[in-house]
Amino acid sequence: MGNETIHPHATMHATAQVDPTAVVEADVMIGPGVLIGRHATIGERVILRRDAKVGEYARVHAGASVGQGAEIGPGARVGIKAMVGAKVLMGVRANLGNRAMLGDGVHVEDRATVGDRATLRQGVHVGPGARIGDRCQIGKIVQVGSGAKFGIRVGVGAESVIGPDAVIGNRALIGRRARVAKGATVPSRGLVGDLDKVRNI
Repeated sequence: MGNETIHPHATMHATAQVDPTAVVEADVMIGPGVLIGRHATIGERVILRRDAKVGEYARVHAGASVGQGAEIGPGARVGIKAMVGAKVLMGVRANLGNRAMLGDGVHVEDRATVGDRATLRQGVHVGPGARIGDRCQIGKIVQVGSGAKFGIRVGVGAESVIGPDAVIGNRALIGRRARVAKGATVPSRGLVGDLDKVRNI
């Protein structure tokens, strides 16, 4: 007998494993070696690529794409039409907004939030409980400390380090390889470092 929680119009590779309590909606594509944990929910038209893992109680919403070898942690959320790159790690109850994008190798730790339409490029690390606002643009290999908070439309150049509990105001710009200290505040539309470098994140 088939799994009644898997929609008949979903496509699943023979080597994928879906817990019987998980829900898989219509037109989902589940690749080889994919693992879907108990009580997870996979929305319509989601693509789960080879060896992706979706933890228990996680939700991957309609139209999202999860890359090869990516791991969506227990209770985590991937928003509508969000894109998760290869080898991404999302921790427990991490939250990725609608139409947001995580590049390959990004790590979003436990209970961290990435807002709607935000883009985090390859190798970014977001510490536990940090909050990245809507439409932020974060360059490659940026480190965001635990508890840091970004407003909307913040731009951060590649290889920058944002300290724990730092507060970055709306539309602030952080230059390439800049450093923002632990607990520091960058005001709205503030500038740290070289603006020309920010334009090339």
